[in-house]
Amino acid sequence: MQLPASFWKGMAPALAFLGISIGFLAWAGTYDPSPRAVPVLVGWLALALAALDVLTHTDTRWGHLLAQLLSGRALDAGVDEGDHPVGRQAAAILWMVGFVAGVIVLGFFVAIPIYVLAFMMVQGRKPVRQSALAAAAITGLMWVVFEWLLRYEVYRGLLFET
Repeated sequence: MQLPASFWKGMAPALAFLGISIGFLAWAGTYDPSPRAVPVLVGWLALALAALDVLTHTDTRWGHLLAQLLSGRALDAGVDEGDHPVGRQAAAILWMVGFVAGVIVLGFFVAIPIYVLAFMMVQGRKPVRQSALAAAAITGLMWVVFEWLLRYEVYRGLLFET
């Protein structure tokens, strides 16, 4: 039985994300008990979201219900959901790859403001001031929640690792 190309167009990224989520969860489980708490939580959340994404691409009653519920179509009913050019899709992937690379090398506290500032200015066409304020607010919120309230040492990156 050959599945139509339209099935794989939506299902392939969902299955890839599911596989990555499983891999991340397995990797997070190798940490010592205390440091693994947040990565394991993130892994389980990613796995749940990936499973929902896969389910929305199935031709089942639940798949259709979830797709309708999670699509946001009611909020943007006038938006055309036509095909997006490959270049635009590649750019979206490159933004994510760039962020992950930034986190690995520079750590979260450096990568997040750079990413938010650049993304808002380039993709969102927002002014520098608004982009910088958003970047500072998000980074500050992350510091307060993880470092201060949860007393969880956020990953500093290969460059700043002590």
